[in-house]
Amino acid sequence: MTSCAPTTRRTALAIGSFVLLVLAPLLGTAAPASAHATPLFTGPAADATVADSPTSLVLVFDQSVSLRGTSVRLRPSVRLGAATLSRGDQAVTIPVRASVGEGVHAVDWQVTARDGDVMTGSYRFAVGPRVVALASGQSTAAKDTTPTTVLRWLLFAALAVVLGEWAGRRLAVRVPDPPARRPRSWALAGALTGTACALALAGLQIGDGSFSSLTSSRPGVLSLLEVAGFGLAAVPVLAHRQAWAPLALAAVVIAEALRAHPQAEQGALGPLLTLVHLTAAALWDGTLLHVLRTLLDRRGEQSPVRGLLLSYARLAAWLFVAVVVTGLVSALLLVPLDDLTTTTYGQVLIR
Repeated sequence: MTSCAPTTRRTALAIGSFVLLVLAPLLGTAAPASAHATPLFTGPAADATVADSPTSLVLVFDQSVSLRGTSVRLRPSVRLGAATLSRGDQAVTIPVRASVGEGVHAVDWQVTARDGDVMTGSYRFAVGPRVVALASGQSTAAKDTTPTTVLRWLLFAALAVVLGEWAGRRLAVRVPDPPARRPRSWALAGALTGTACALALAGLQIGDGSFSSLTSSRPGVLSLLEVAGFGLAAVPVLAHRQAWAPLALAAVVIAEALRAHPQAEQGALGPLLTLVHLTAAALWDGTLLHVLRTLLDRRGEQSPVRGLLLSYARLAAWLFVAVVVTGLVSALLLVPLDDLTTTTYGQVLIR
């Protein structure tokens, strides 16, 4: 039995490492998709034909947008006026300063959503006396902002490290034959990394504006809440009272849940689902990391590791159910059931 212990540990570590490498990217992207600004209709209508040159371009979105970073371009190039907002900041109107000739024209647009993400899209319309058949050329996507993506990945990793270490230590002391020693704590590094990432994301919210523009916008306030949450989480870690760190990190999870669901029509259900989903995903990743580090730290001991692995497996099963259920319900809130398999957005959500 004793001679099998090192082999058992190596096998467990290999399996655990593989699971972590496979599941970490999935869980990092498993949070319910942010409800970005989506165009409800346009004027002229997408893929429509109008008899005369339009005097303005109108885009109406499903939530309020900002003029900061908003741009609209007409192809072939035609001189356009400055964009204005109306209808509760959901409608963007751009005057057309010159005549639009006959033929097919494309509109490329970019707006900043209330959740702070930049959305881009395009659509086509035709001008002329005859009906022109247009294949659907409309598209909408989140702008590829690599710095923001990297910072959010690091923010999630920092959250997972701190929460996972807290949960992993609780698991370790409850199993028979608890570890004789703990691996070196990564909680402080995680909290400081999270604080730095949240500060950087807050800086991106400011852009070319002032600090007052950060405190007066919803995304800016939520970014500051995340800075405070990670910063406060570092205090109990430094004071060797790590059990209090999750209370401070609750502010981070709440801020992320509110950021992902800016629409009022979903009420409290959308943010609540995201809160549970993100917490479960962070605990799943972070606790597995801490368990693997604990097993590596015990590699010289002869005691079996089955108890710790089984304890994590039971926790992981519940976390898996929470991730799947909340993810599925959130997907159904964003996309009707019939559209989950027939639209690209729906297919991304159910993966």
